Amino acid sequence: MNRPLLYTLIILMLCCSCTSLQAQYYNQESGFIKANSVWVFGQKAGMDFNTGLPFTSAVDCWEGAASVADPRTGALLFYCAGPICFNRDHMPMPNGDSLLGNSSQPFNVPGSTIQGVCIVPVIGTPHQYYIFSLRGASTAAGNPPMGGNLFYSIVDMSLDGGKGDIVPGQKNIPLNTALMSEGMIAIPGTQCDIWLMVHLQTTPVFLAYHITASGLNPVPIATPTASYFSSYSCHSMAVTSDLKRMAVAEWGFNDMNNPGGLLIYKLDRSTGTVSDPVHLGGLVPNGTYIPAFSPDGSKLYVTYRAHPEIFGSGIDILQYDVSSHDSLAITASKVLVGRVDTTGNLPGYLRQYNGKIYITSACPFLHTINKPDLAGLACDFQINSVPLLHQSRTGLPAEVLLSPVDTAFNQQDTASLCIVDGNQQPVVLSADAGSEYHWNDGSTERTLTVKASGVYWVSYKDQCRTRVDTFAVKEHTLSLDLGPDTLLCDESGFTLNADFPGASYLWQDGSTGSRYAATQTGRYWARIENEGCTASDTVSVRLISCHCGFNVPNAFSPNGDGINDQLLPVIAPDCRVQHFAFAVFNRYGQRVYLSNDPAKGWNGYFNNRPADPGTYFYELSFSGGIRQESFYRKGDVVLLR
Repeated sequence: MNRPLLYTLIILMLCCSCTSLQAQYYNQESGFIKANSVWVFGQKAGMDFNTGLPFTSAVDCWEGAASVADPRTGALLFYCAGPICFNRDHMPMPNGDSLLGNSSQPFNVPGSTIQGVCIVPVIGTPHQYYIFSLRGASTAAGNPPMGGNLFYSIVDMSLDGGKGDIVPGQKNIPLNTALMSEGMIAIPGTQCDIWLMVHLQTTPVFLAYHITASGLNPVPIATPTASYFSSYSCHSMAVTSDLKRMAVAEWGFNDMNNPGGLLIYKLDRSTGTVSDPVHLGGLVPNGTYIPAFSPDGSKLYVTYRAHPEIFGSGIDILQYDVSSHDSLAITASKVLVGRVDTTGNLPGYLRQYNGKIYITSACPFLHTINKPDLAGLACDFQINSVPLLHQSRTGLPAEVLLSPVDTAFNQQDTASLCIVDGNQQPVVLSADAGSEYHWNDGSTERTLTVKASGVYWVSYKDQCRTRVDTFAVKEHTLSLDLGPDTLLCDESGFTLNADFPGASYLWQDGSTGSRYAATQTGRYWARIENEGCTASDTVSVRLISCHCGFNVPNAFSPNGDGINDQLLPVIAPDCRVQHFAFAVFNRYGQRVYLSNDPAKGWNGYFNNRPADPGTYFYELSFSGGIRQESFYRKGDVVLLR
């Protein structure tokens, strides 16, 4: 990409949002949700999932419609059904009529191919789209007289004043003249490419057309598979979100010799081929219609006629557990999760979108499976959940992929450059997983360490597309000081204050207030957090005696039995003692002991000989306590032998 252009785009798109890219399927991000957010189908039915409101569209078809919206805003761009493409104003494009494929002769007859229209972005040209149109068994029997069964045209949104039109000379281009099934689906490849998958009607052969930045290859990749049905006239397809498996449903087309059924294949999207089919058998006398996988790929949902022999008997909605790739296990897991009435014995169409599965039944409502990943009735089937203004008939619009080479702009992230207690803490900015990183300062690593506020951006390759992340880094100052280590009197308390505007708090015992009452000796710590920055501090608090209680025994017995062998003043252990003096005198006034160490006492000896039993006198003086008060006492003590 041109670097000055990239700078301009970043400035223009800083506030444009799209969520992080999933590792395997880039069509599950918000751009995909937006591009598929406006549906047109049935007999003038329309649904805008951005607003949750139905509207009247210009289509009139049984099935085989497609619509596309802007992947950034969700605003409708255009839609096609049968022989006509309509712009956002619901008017036919100037060159948008007489489309071949999902229509019958004469033109403007409603289409009835199950997956008859598919919109695919032109890779590398964001404002252009392929419109693939398929003639299936119910649209034209036998060889049609119009030169093919699979066609494509190209819509350019820059035409007709930005409303879009089919490019002159790029309309009704034939791709294949063979008889086709009614299934058609677009699948993201692994090399920034797309596969358009169709199936022959008379033989079990898949055809995959390769779409790359170089264009559309008209020569398909053919994959023959085992034959399970006598014909493939009402084929339809769906893939799991991780793109590892494909389900194929065969309706049977009212053919008692072709009961239809379900097939599940392993999908190789690097080659556009399928393998290892699992056959779930027929649902006699008519098979399944459109399949739909749950978002996590563990469940498969299909519809079939409850009683095909009774006209208008309704459709049953079945759930299969497809977490294994075993025919018997999958078949045995079948659960009926819902049943709806339908007009004219028509089948129902299923489509997974934004975490739910939507179902038609030829009525002015859509039905939903609200929790399709859950087993059985826990999937929460809800009938008539989405009201429409018109009949839905049997079809819903085909899924539209995102262009794999668009430049995608992530929502701007914010980060704090923390200055904690006056010290700057550099912040590390990290981009999502990808390759070819280019930061605005020229760095090429996935992460960037910054030491100044400002706006930083990185471009990188994520699977197929160039992505741009932006980071707004702002300085944020934070400080915490619980004060110096503190001595406390035993009759007083002390409050530690960690208050900082807007911060959250955590103390050593798990409490979360801005203040903490220290009531005992110990180490206290607090951690505060604000705007992504963290500060902490620790303080020691010691409780001591303020007045230093003390006592002197009135007798002692230094006989070596380990009990009262010393005469030692008893002073409160947390009293800070200074200027200590302890003297002992005999009855003649002669000093027999003197000590300046409060931890040492008289052992009853004088001049290295045991002193005589009797009465002695002591004198004690010291200063102590938090206020260093002076203490003095004298008294007598009895020495016993």
